[in-house]
Amino acid sequence: MQTDEQKLNIVGAAAQLLLENGSETYRVEETAQRMAKGFGMEQVNIAAFPTSVFLEGRAYVRRISRRGTNSRRIAMVNEISREVEHGKLSAEQAERALERARSTPGFSQRVLIPAYALAAASFCLLFGGDAA
Repeated sequence: MQTDEQKLNIVGAAAQLLLENGSETYRVEETAQRMAKGFGMEQVNIAAFPTSVFLEGRAYVRRISRRGTNSRRIAMVNEISREVEHGKLSAEQAERALERARSTPGFSQRVLIPAYALAAASFCLLFGGDAA
């Protein structure tokens, strides 16, 4: 059985993971609030900013210095939060699931660079450019 402080750390870790992977701040706050309620913590104030997360109940402050976009991780955290909210995951299970989400690899540079080039070429054609 985990304490409220440990559960709050799990909620904070989920919020941090969402921000690091490109989620909007209002969604981070909503997801963290749902997870906290799922853990039985009704009175938790959550404030997410692009570079930090604050959770009050017990002090939890994390600076977000690594940022990127990984929609796969965001989807995994959202699914974890839904399962916590509906009582399908315990705090221990949620913690392990968040660690799996954190370790899920993103796309490699071999995939990203051609995708960026294709996107740029598409916009060039969309705005009337050509290959010359």
